[in-house]
Amino acid sequence: MVEINPWSSKIYEDYEELLVNFGIERFDESMWKDLPNPHRLLRRGVVFGHRDFGRIKRAISERKPWVILTGLMPSGKMHLGHKMVIDQVKYYQDLGADIFIAVADMEAYATRNISFEESRKLAVEEYISNYIALGIDPEKCQVYFQSKREEVKNLAYVFGKKINWSQLVATYGFTSSTNMAHAYAPLIQAGDILHVQLEKFGGVRPTLVPVGVDQDPHLRLCRDIARAFRFFNVDRARDGRIG
Repeated sequence: MVEINPWSSKIYEDYEELLVNFGIERFDESMWKDLPNPHRLLRRGVVFGHRDFGRIKRAISERKPWVILTGLMPSGKMHLGHKMVIDQVKYYQDLGADIFIAVADMEAYATRNISFEESRKLAVEEYISNYIALGIDPEKCQVYFQSKREEVKNLAYVFGKKINWSQLVATYGFTSSTNMAHAYAPLIQAGDILHVQLEKFGGVRPTLVPVGVDQDPHLRLCRDIARAFRFFNVDRARDGRIG
């Protein structure tokens, strides 16, 4: 069975196997044809999988609040892979999404040995400036550093109560030599994704996290955490009922 490592540079070739083995739903024409002016990355099949994208489609069609959480690892030069994500974020921002951009400075420190000072410099000069140049409206998004957002760190600590070492080993292949900062990084990412549901940041609403398939383990862990802490994703009917 193929393994996915969020911190490796491995190239995955058999996407069908990934869909089957990890329960990723296929992102086909039925998922994008009703969207306003579907983005070329959707039409051309570059986006090949999803988990519950139907909730996002429904929020768009019903003009209800929804949010995108994306992140950047300030560990080198921005490349075309980053641009492809930002092109999608720009498209969804134009459709009304609230945008949150996490600078993964804690993860960069834990997994790439990059100092917080260097992370800040790279994030601002190499990434954020390019994001704005690519069309992201800075007045309609929040950019934050993991190390500076207390809600993210506090949630990560709380989430750790429901996650044990065996789960991390099974999900990420951690070993006895994995340092604890690295092991903590997935919980920080869960804090990134779920903190936007807090009332302070807009409250409960559907959240889209556009990532490469190498980041799927983080999404699976986050969904497990949401279920464990009863972070229900619910819809309210017109008559007020919840279903």
